[in-house]
Order: sequence, then structure tokens, then C-alpha cells
Amino acid sequence: DKNEWLNLGYFQISTGIADNIFVADANIFPNPTSDATTLSLNIKNASKVKVTLTDVIGNTVMQVCDKNMDGGNSTISISTKNLSNGMYFCVINVDGKSITKKIIKN
Repeated sequence: DKNEWLNLGYFQISTGIADNIFVADANIFPNPTSDATTLSLNIKNASKVKVTLTDVIGNTVMQVCDKNMDGGNSTISISTKNLSNGMYFCVINVDGKSITKKIIKN
């Protein structure tokens, strides 16, 4: 086959990105949303949790949560009623390490 040279087989490349070791799971539902959405977190250990909403250019539009939380499952309600329609990012900071989830407001 003339494209055989493209078959590189299976190999792993280290990206230098560590696995998410502080949050086992983070989900936002419903998404897309209109008036409110819920952030569901499964935190591995008791931690300082800060959740903010930013717009697509990085401006903070809402401080959602800034408190100590126990390990395990937690839910946080986020009112999107006063936000304009569009895309936002939910930045979840747990003990200084961040993950980001996308939220669509209709």
C-alpha cells in the first residue's frame, strides 16, 4: 500500500501533563442551560475550593464558591439568569490546582 509509511503503530508520548489527582469527577448539568446549572464535584480529600465563571476572554463574571469542602460528592448551584447568552468557563480551583469546564448559556 502506498500509504504504509503513515502507519506508525502504537506508541506513547509523554505530554508532561499530570493526571488530575485532586478531583475524581466534575460535571455541569444541564449544559446548555438557561437560568441555572449545577456543578457536581467529587473531591478526593477535604480541600479549599474556589469556583469562578469567566467569559471567553478570561474576565471573571461571577464568584460562585470560595470555601473549605469535605472530600466526597458535593453539588454547587450556579445561577446563570443574569448572564448574556454565550459561552463561559467554569474554573474549579482545588487547593491551588485548576480544571476548567465549558458552560453554554442559551
